[in-house]
Formats: sequence, structure tokens, C-alpha cells
Amino acid sequence: LLHEAGIWRKLDHPNIIPFLGLPSIDGLPHLMSPLMQNGGADDFVKKNPNANRLRLVSMLHPFIFCTTTPPYIKFVAQTKPQLVQVAQGLNYPHTRDPPVIHGDLKANNILVSEDGSACISDFGLS
Repeated sequence: LLHEAGIWRKLDHPNIIPFLGLPSIDGLPHLMSPLMQNGGADDFVKKNPNANRLRLVSMLHPFIFCTTTPPYIKFVAQTKPQLVQVAQGLNYPHTRDPPVIHGDLKANNILVSEDGSACISDFGLS
């Protein structure tokens, strides 16, 4: 947990869940972040079948490091904002010095806020 906290506390981006602290409860450290009302993207998609936007995440991968915005990304940004939020949340730590690679991106590590915004969580393998 200390390793994860050390990495996570340095990441400040709207699509990365904020690090609030590492309190000790009953002698055990706990990572603290804001409550994300909608839980993970996997649960969110199950509960909201019309919001099945996050399945296309893998299609964005070739475009994440482009210096220009391909037409497909412009389309996705207009119709699938959560996909773009995930891509932006991944791009931010990748461009840090040194780069931070998430290492465990999956639907339950993408949390969905009350307003539907996507935030990346769980930097334990970074």
C-alpha cells in the first residue's frame, strides 16, 4: 500500500480518482479516496445498458499518443465521453517523468462518478 500511495499521491488529473490519504484504522493502513457513487465501470454498464461506452477502450489505444486528433477520436469525444476520459486519464501518468504505467487497467478499476465521469483507480501494480 505504501508503494501505491507514493505513486498515486503524485497524480493530479480529473480522470484519476483523487488520493485523500493513508489513514491507519485499527493499526492497518487504508487508501482513502472519494466515494464514487456508481462504482466500477463493469457494474455501471450492467446497471445502465445504454451506457455501454467503455467496451471500446481498446480501440483508443493506437491514438493515445498522437499529436493530432484523428477524426475517429473527434467522433468518440462527441458520442462517448467516458472513453475519452479514460484515455486522458491514462495519457497523463504515461507522460510524467518518469512515466507511470498503470499495469492493471480493467473495468472495475475505472470508477464512475455521480455525474457519469470516468476516473482511473488502483495504482497497486504501477
